[in-house]
Amino acid sequence: MIDLTTFTVLMEDNRHKTITIDPVFIGLPEVRQFTGVYRILETDMTGNELGELAFHLEDSSQWEFTGDYFSDAEQEQIVEFIRQKEPFDSFTFAEKINNVEHHFRVTDNEGHFGIEQDGIFIAVIEQFEEWKQTEGKPLGDDLFNKIVSKIEERRD
Repeated sequence: MIDLTTFTVLMEDNRHKTITIDPVFIGLPEVRQFTGVYRILETDMTGNELGELAFHLEDSSQWEFTGDYFSDAEQEQIVEFIRQKEPFDSFTFAEKINNVEHHFRVTDNEGHFGIEQDGIFIAVIEQFEEWKQTEGKPLGDDLFNKIVSKIEERRD
């Protein structure tokens, strides 16, 4: 997920339109969960909403754009900008810990796997001869093994 940012779209009539790209979160008790949706707003005092861009969480190569302000080519520029800023080689899964469901995102950054829990970075794991956690507060054995299992399933 990229943070709140701006981007300038080259419109079909050759003018430039600067927009604000705002990630949408679900507020859960004590955490925020990214939804895979970005609101597209005017970057001016009005902040009018121009549309929403939603990436499929299980297959980020697929996306949907709502709103009729931008042409297909203009939408593609916005999608490409976000893809350049965000590593989309990631996947999500849910896991119960102490009877509370948590949402995890695992992002592959050239063999370093960043782990987010409920939208918050918690760890990095890497495979040397064996899997090791190299950053973050130590993960419990069960969660660590679950994450490694999920990574290995996706490699097959």
